[in-house]
Amino acid sequence: MSKILIIDDDERICKTIEKYLTMNSYKVRSAFDGREGLKQVKRFKPDLILLDVVMPEMNGLEVLRHIKESPSTSEIPVVMLTGRADDECMSEALYGYAVEYIVKPVSMETLESKISRILSLSSKLR
Repeated sequence: MSKILIIDDDERICKTIEKYLTMNSYKVRSAFDGREGLKQVKRFKPDLILLDVVMPEMNGLEVLRHIKESPSTSEIPVVMLTGRADDECMSEALYGYAVEYIVKPVSMETLESKISRILSLSSKLR
């Protein structure tokens, strides 16, 4: 069972995604800010991270940088899931080694399909 960590300050979005992915055989946890998200990455050791950009205290791009700079977490695929549709933010995220940039709202079916594809590719690279 693949483990997914959602880092997003909108608890409603987290709960919706968490419920859908759990029904589709994923083990899911949520963190509601960047600092807590970084703690959960180390504790939970997810196979994939869904990360919002706009959050208080530490934004998603900062969280992404911390994840990718740490040897213990740098190989975890990170999908940016955000309401920011601007090219500058997208470029910065992808330059920072996010594997995908998805603009909200997105259907749960599309999200799950992308997650499944990324996890499949990730397992082949190991």
